[in-house]
Amino acid sequence: MTLAALNVTPDTRYERLTELRLSYIEDIMLKCDFLSNAVIEKYSSDENRMLFQEICRVIHSMKGTAAMYDISMISAICHRFEDYLLGRDIVKDMNNDKIVDRILQYLDLISLSAIVEKHSIPA
Repeated sequence: MTLAALNVTPDTRYERLTELRLSYIEDIMLKCDFLSNAVIEKYSSDENRMLFQEICRVIHSMKGTAAMYDISMISAICHRFEDYLLGRDIVKDMNNDKIVDRILQYLDLISLSAIVEKHSIPA
């Protein structure tokens, strides 16, 4: 069955992609809020390791999905953030205020970029 047989036009494809991008951007903002709150809570060493793994997993996923939706600014920030995270000894570093602040700054930057991207998509 062809797209024409399904009555899918370039306009409807664009509209659906726009809907998906907007939904993804909302998801990015929710994930950043969740991760920021988790980091602020200052977990114990065992919990730090699990939190670090979750942050790495979410950022890696964000990077790939943002690239897929051609949201290059967020993909690039996530790439830099991922590189930063991979250079950390998380059990030690999650108790270092400067490292925690840097992680929160990256999450804020991703959230702000999502807001900018959201407002750049035509309604």
